[in-house]
Amino acid sequence: MMNITAGAVRLWVVHVVMNAFLLLGIYAWLSIGDANGAQLAGTVIYGVAIAFLSLWLYCGTFVWFGNVPRQTVVWAFARALRTLVPFTLVAAIALGIYALLSRAGDQIPDAGATAASWLTLKLRHPVKPGTVAHGLTAILLAVEWFGAPMLLLPLAASAASRGWHGFGRHRFDALRRRYIIECPTLLIVSFLVPYAITHWVPGLHGMTWQTVSAVLRLGAGYLIFVTGWLTLSLVTASRPRPD
Repeated sequence: MMNITAGAVRLWVVHVVMNAFLLLGIYAWLSIGDANGAQLAGTVIYGVAIAFLSLWLYCGTFVWFGNVPRQTVVWAFARALRTLVPFTLVAAIALGIYALLSRAGDQIPDAGATAASWLTLKLRHPVKPGTVAHGLTAILLAVEWFGAPMLLLPLAASAASRGWHGFGRHRFDALRRRYIIECPTLLIVSFLVPYAITHWVPGLHGMTWQTVSAVLRLGAGYLIFVTGWLTLSLVTASRPRPD
């Protein structure tokens, strides 16, 4: 469990403020036009600034949780500037992996039809392409939501804490029995629970109550996301202990 210290509370507040700022920044960035060279340059500069702040926020978080005894939050973010380049490389690797997984998802209908035809021939029993496609989709979702994060998050935490040396010393914490349970559970809490809360529409009458409900649900989902993500960062960045 997360040890609730003054530093942890400060880091939580930083994430509550900065994640909201970054979400608004991304929304504003998407609305910037690119009709001329000045606007295009502004879009690029603004996008780089948003990416830098995002990477710095999460790199500093891994540094703070990975350093024992823990220093101040300011110290962690100052130190994160020294390991931001290798951390960014891990982020680029993650983007590349998810881009490939997205392309694989686009190929599922064709792959399902091909596999169903092959299975029908071998089993001498009709196999529906839709059934095979659903199975492949389930496997892909499991890789996207659980398999890839369990391998990439410990690598990111290691690179944030140790820089380039973190690649050589990375021990694939995902192989720890506790982490295999902790990581998927906290991913569900961080993403799926807020999604369910924000998309749940209670049967309230009147625009006022519906607005109040939407604001409360969005706020609750956002705070659950921040708390769940910080807890996941803690269990990921903490040094391995014997199971």
